[in-house]
Amino acid sequence: MIDVIWNALPSVWKQVPTVAQVFFWGTGGVLAILTYRRARKSILQPAKTEVFKLQVGKLQSLLDPLDWNGPVDAWERSGLAESFEINGHELIDRYATSKGLRRSGGVGKARVKPASSLINVEAAEDQFVLIEPGEKRQEKPDTDVVEWNDAVKNDIRWAEYKHWAVHIGPKLFAVLEAITKFAADPVVPTFVAEELELLHSDLTEAVERMGPTIEKCAALMAEHYPAAKDVISAKWDWLPNQLPSDEKYAFYGRVERLRASIRTYLKSDQMFDM
Repeated sequence: MIDVIWNALPSVWKQVPTVAQVFFWGTGGVLAILTYRRARKSILQPAKTEVFKLQVGKLQSLLDPLDWNGPVDAWERSGLAESFEINGHELIDRYATSKGLRRSGGVGKARVKPASSLINVEAAEDQFVLIEPGEKRQEKPDTDVVEWNDAVKNDIRWAEYKHWAVHIGPKLFAVLEAITKFAADPVVPTFVAEELELLHSDLTEAVERMGPTIEKCAALMAEHYPAAKDVISAKWDWLPNQLPSDEKYAFYGRVERLRASIRTYLKSDQMFDM
């Protein structure tokens, strides 16, 4: 009897059991996947939370030293100002030595020695001949401006001067080292590491741009220090003014973007969506 009724049903109705089975197993599969994902998230949540805590601490420790209040403050605290000062003093010292003089004024505080240098391979060797010891020369013996130097006069073509090396001061060197260390830390998010590498590059380029500025200043040595007494008491304050502001502070935009990205990340739940 059942067979007779079944055979009398339209073919469409005969597919109902098959559709019901597909729906049942499909629903079961979806529930299984959702259950797995929820279980996986529950299992991984503590681990991700710990990683996020590590990231928060690491990124906060990165933000603190980069908390520069504007481009001028960043120029000072990054160590770029110190590095430029080292290069400026070296230029004036070299100019004094080329005149057979020893600079004694215009220095002020204790001089800072470079921690590293970027060598200019294009610098002409004939402009950097070592000054050999020679006869002592006296500058204006009938005045109070008297300087003695155990070196012969070295005639450098200052209008064509090539800065042989751009020096990096200890403060900037420490900043670059810290950036490299942070970028290599596995806890630091990839986007932060990439931004740090770009910041390292921008700071290095800022140092490299000091070279042409120092060379431009070299061509102005005779104008600023026309007499021997001017060389001996030479100040360096005018040199930083020769560095264009757009070049001087070009790196600061990268700092702002990096800080904004880190702060946005720390305020989000990005870690928990992994």
